[in-house]
Amino acid sequence: MMSNPHRLLVKRCVGNTNNDGTIYLSAINFCDNHIENLYLPFFEEYQYYVGSSCGGFLYFDDLHGHVIVWNPTTKEMKTLPPSHVERPSGISWTMCKGGGFGYDSKSDDYKFIRYMTHIYEEEEEDENEEEGYARMVYRGFTTQVELYSYNSDSWREISHDPSMTSISYRGSAYVDGCLYWLGLRHVPAFVYCVEAFDFANEAFSSFALPTTMVSEDWVPDFVDLDGSLGAIICPNKGISKPVELWVFSTQMLWTKVFDVVLSGVERPLGLGENGRLLFFEGIIDNSDGQQIQLLVYDRTTQELKKLDIYDYPRGGLNILSYVETTAPLPKAKK
Repeated sequence: MMSNPHRLLVKRCVGNTNNDGTIYLSAINFCDNHIENLYLPFFEEYQYYVGSSCGGFLYFDDLHGHVIVWNPTTKEMKTLPPSHVERPSGISWTMCKGGGFGYDSKSDDYKFIRYMTHIYEEEEEDENEEEGYARMVYRGFTTQVELYSYNSDSWREISHDPSMTSISYRGSAYVDGCLYWLGLRHVPAFVYCVEAFDFANEAFSSFALPTTMVSEDWVPDFVDLDGSLGAIICPNKGISKPVELWVFSTQMLWTKVFDVVLSGVERPLGLGENGRLLFFEGIIDNSDGQQIQLLVYDRTTQELKKLDIYDYPRGGLNILSYVETTAPLPKAKK
């Protein structure tokens, strides 16, 4: 029996500024280069969604903690309930600083994990202004980690390593039951590492990155490389950039599997076609100012192509890979 094919969607904004951009998902058919734009109404209310996938389901979450799970094949959608996890006292505001969707094979349950950062501020009178004028002064933050279970249809707090001060929304990857992030650990100096969460065991783990994979000019973007954890490395600066693709083995070793020098590419966005295609942002200048264009490099033909998909700078261009499924979204077990 043939497995269902992987499909690609691009989350993007149409327009050149944050005020005139409408969020779309663009479906790409690489057989004939046909692009179909899909407009989803929930983007009207929540404008800062980041997307990722687990099997045939996609999730979108924003800085305020709203989460939507969607089956792009059947168009079925579910909004996760708000969290009732008790918050610390005295916080000024809270934002979601990273998360991911995964499957627990032990209990046949889909779960969503996220880091919630609580900011503490105080009013302080400004001596340089007229009497009675106060400003908000940052006093620090704390972090809570929450886990949502489809089986229970609820959120709960889980313990985490307090030395993990930050995780990155950028370049997370779900591979074989685990979600991987780029973490920043304070031990005692700040150092980047790989932070992993096993959905079946509900356990965190972390491991170091080789010094060759991290620098002041680049950090790795994690990807699913044909069923293994992979990483794309691309410098932030320069016109011609060395691009490397690494894979993490079961022997806990990172191995470089591919490298190429490309011109005109910016931030890496992800992989397609089991690692054959590498996606990047490219910057173009037009009469309305700078704009982002989606670029794709084919490792087989060694060609870098420009696709007719655009975004505005900092608009949040995002590649989503999923497997077509007609399975319904999971429901709470009674």
